[in-house]
Amino acid sequence: MAQPTRPPVTSAPPPQGWAALDEPARRWVLGVAALTCVLVAALPLLALAYSSDELVTIYGIGVLALMCQGAEAVDGWQARTGRRGLGLAGTPMSACTAMRWVIVAVTGYLGLVGLTDLLSGLSGNHSSTQSAADLAASGALITTASVISLLLFWHGSSDVPGWGRLRPRAPITWFAIAAMLQALAQNLSPAAGAQSVASTIARPVTAGDLIIGSLPFGAIAVMGVGPVVRRNAGACLRRLGLTPLRLGWAAGGLATGVVLVTATNAAFGASELTLREAVLHLGPLGLVLVAVGDRRSRGFVLDVLRPPPLPPDDEDATVPPPSTLPLLSNCLRVLTLAVIAFALVDAIGLAVSLLGERLPADCVAQQIRVTQSLSGGPTGRTWYANSAIALTAAVDEELLFRGALQPRVGLVWSALLFASFHLQYTCHGLPSVGDVEIVILGFVFGVLRQRGGLPAAILCHAAYDATILLGF
Repeated sequence: MAQPTRPPVTSAPPPQGWAALDEPARRWVLGVAALTCVLVAALPLLALAYSSDELVTIYGIGVLALMCQGAEAVDGWQARTGRRGLGLAGTPMSACTAMRWVIVAVTGYLGLVGLTDLLSGLSGNHSSTQSAADLAASGALITTASVISLLLFWHGSSDVPGWGRLRPRAPITWFAIAAMLQALAQNLSPAAGAQSVASTIARPVTAGDLIIGSLPFGAIAVMGVGPVVRRNAGACLRRLGLTPLRLGWAAGGLATGVVLVTATNAAFGASELTLREAVLHLGPLGLVLVAVGDRRSRGFVLDVLRPPPLPPDDEDATVPPPSTLPLLSNCLRVLTLAVIAFALVDAIGLAVSLLGERLPADCVAQQIRVTQSLSGGPTGRTWYANSAIALTAAVDEELLFRGALQPRVGLVWSALLFASFHLQYTCHGLPSVGDVEIVILGFVFGVLRQRGGLPAAILCHAAYDATILLGF
């Protein structure tokens, strides 16, 4: 008797492509597609304001940062759904691993470019903008930055002072390390300062020049925290320190910016070390040192200067929760912070000013021309143009240096990197009094961001620039 045939027992093939994505993953793909369209559509408009080399740099940094952040989102989805990774040559590879290799390749390429410049300069060749010696020095700096970056990728960056908050093996961490070291190498090259000074004094700097020049800082900062690809709008605002908004600290930042102009003018105005100058400039520092000598007051001072702890379970919470301390206690902390900052600025300003008096005559004349050019030349600018410059520069620069970078690399590194982008104050390739002021200002902005959030730092920066540009 014939047995009835039975259908074979087989499992259905797993869904592929769009059908394999769950609802959050589909929303993510649509969001990334929309962001890509926006970036592509913006290219023709940006090409009107930036050169092709500038666009390649801006988009290269921004897109790589987005890809690094997006890789973490992809790996998170794969872990949630049990996927095995991208798969390359039969070997599963996570998206984060792939992006780390991309960063290694880019860093290695920059190192080869630097090595080529180094060998070319040592051979006596030169470029249109650099002598043979400058080309060799620039190549050596770029090569060194690449080698150090690769060593930090392999060994880890936790031993670098201030970098303890960088997330180990995160692609965006590797990218940030490479980008910071390459930026420092480029900015510290001998020819960079001379070129910046020459372009600044070639003609009066317009409002458009300064505004357009600052916008990439803000754009890179925003793309660096991974909007759409890793974080929603609220998470991006928290990561940058824009929320929660503290009105008291914001108002304090605004007032500090105005006072800083008078303080730096007084601190950097000494021409000789007389008894009067010593008392005026070193007196506040002496009071701070006396206070630090007392155990109770020393604890209070250290508590003011100590960075607020971050919650261990929330890497986005770079601004501590609102303080529950009484209003009087908060006011005392703000006042203590202001006294400490003024004492340090005053003492440093005295030393720097005395050294500045011994600058070569051509350096002094150059700095006068730089200041006049940045102020708009003999005719100056309208008040609204200067206000727009102050606000735009404050927002864009603070977003990058204090918003995106400081929570990860610390106060010192962010202040030094911030100062390295103000090369128009150098002379003969060496830092001048203006560069020291920029470093100090970076510390002040950084402490405000650390204690009161990014809006306080932005308003302080904007008030400082506006007070100078408007001639108050």
